[in-house]
Amino acid sequence: NTNPIRKPINLYTKNSLHTKRLGTYEYECKHLEMMTRYFDSKKIYYTRDITLDSIYDFIEYQKQKNISNNTINKRIGVLKQCLNFSIKNGFIKDNPIQAVTMMRTRIRETITIPIHIILDILQYLDHLKPTPTNLRNKVIVYLLLDTGMRLS
Repeated sequence: NTNPIRKPINLYTKNSLHTKRLGTYEYECKHLEMMTRYFDSKKIYYTRDITLDSIYDFIEYQKQKNISNNTINKRIGVLKQCLNFSIKNGFIKDNPIQAVTMMRTRIRETITIPIHIILDILQYLDHLKPTPTNLRNKVIVYLLLDTGMRLS
């Protein structure tokens, strides 16, 4: 594990560019570049120098910057994938952060409209005069209901 950190990251991102969607590639590059800058600031230049302790320091640093657990988990997850890719391709021998477990994240509750209210809205729309505005509003409501599209 005496490879400079940037070497496995560059190889991983080159692979991602050719095997994954562009959005995924950009997402991974953004998180890996952020972590590389952090490692540089701590004078961690080689994969052998990435330790559990350095990752926990990274987590603490991110928390001080009010970064969510979810985002921190994503960053560490991408680095794990990168290091696992490097092992698979013989660039490094082991993944020094394999033992890092993900932090708790808050599960967001999806708030939905109760079915009886939806039925009341549809019944109301069905009894309106068929003016252009009323037809437009009816189409909007059906579009939102039938596609599951969010209001935002």
